Amino acid sequence: MATILHKVFPFFFATKPNDELKKRDKLPSIPLRSFELKIIALLAMVIDHVGLMFLEHHPLCPILRIIGRMAFPIYAFLIVEGFFHTRNFKAYASSLLLWAFLSEIPYDLAMSSETFNPSSQNVFFTLFLGLIMIKLCSMPLSIAAKVTSIILIGCIAFWSRSDYGIYGIGIILIFYLFRRRHFHYLKLGLFAAAGFFVAPLQALSFYTVFILHRYNGQPGPRIGKYYYSFYAAHLLLFYIIRALTHS
Repeated sequence: MATILHKVFPFFFATKPNDELKKRDKLPSIPLRSFELKIIALLAMVIDHVGLMFLEHHPLCPILRIIGRMAFPIYAFLIVEGFFHTRNFKAYASSLLLWAFLSEIPYDLAMSSETFNPSSQNVFFTLFLGLIMIKLCSMPLSIAAKVTSIILIGCIAFWSRSDYGIYGIGIILIFYLFRRRHFHYLKLGLFAAAGFFVAPLQALSFYTVFILHRYNGQPGPRIGKYYYSFYAAHLLLFYIIRALTHS
């Protein structure tokens, strides 16, 4: 049984993938680098938030929200890829946590028009928790300890009410455990199933797998600071626009 688990979930048990796994995990050389994935995610997020904040009762809103469903899965995918490619985990995790705190006021303003609203926390907290979870899963701990860590992280995401909550943690875990390419269609089913725990609309994010399947493993231009800051900046801008148009 342990041998089967090791073959199916190799990254759950090993701290580093061996040469055989690296070869088997090689993704297709189709030109979608992490740079392009980031741009797609940012555009999808903006489209989603336009529908949410300005066109909530417009007939176009459902279409915009469906397009926006691809944003978080791409962010989750890039968190996992970032984990495997970063040279400094502490700096990576610290950066996510810093932007989580910096983005909270813009997030609360955009979503509730309040400077502080404990009912929901921004997505950077979810991404940070997911990164900590896969770090724990990569460590030489017992299976019981790793499962406990996953449950604990999921509970923290739920109790803290971070954006996407347990669903977000679950998607990050899916990308971590099923990172190998031949699990492509399994991811589709898991996406759809996990989405229904949030809302039927979120289940439509399954189509994102077809975009991620084109990832070639290359980083492209480095836009880390701009990539992270855009989240808070666009939320603050949207809040100002909404306040001016509704005043």
